[in-house]
Amino acid sequence: MADQAAGLSAIKPIVDVAVSQDAEEERRRLVRIKRAIRRKTGGGIHQLSVDVEGESLVLRGRSASFYYKQVAQEACMPQLAGQVLVNEIQVDVRPR
Repeated sequence: MADQAAGLSAIKPIVDVAVSQDAEEERRRLVRIKRAIRRKTGGGIHQLSVDVEGESLVLRGRSASFYYKQVAQEACMPQLAGQVLVNEIQVDVRPR
């Protein structure tokens, strides 16, 4: 009887397994978004991070031009999945 009780406590509920699979899929989606931004900007965004905060997808990082900030935004649009996009990429324009 004790062996059965020990075995049951080791079994994860189905809900926990589903949540971890959803979390893994979300992580993969964020990685795809990050790759798309890097590919389309040619690495023009530095310190890039892509996060989900509530119902928003938030882009953060630094860019040398407004152009790359806009390209980064456009690169992730197909992956939004009904979320609001918040582009917090900072543009560091320095005179030459």
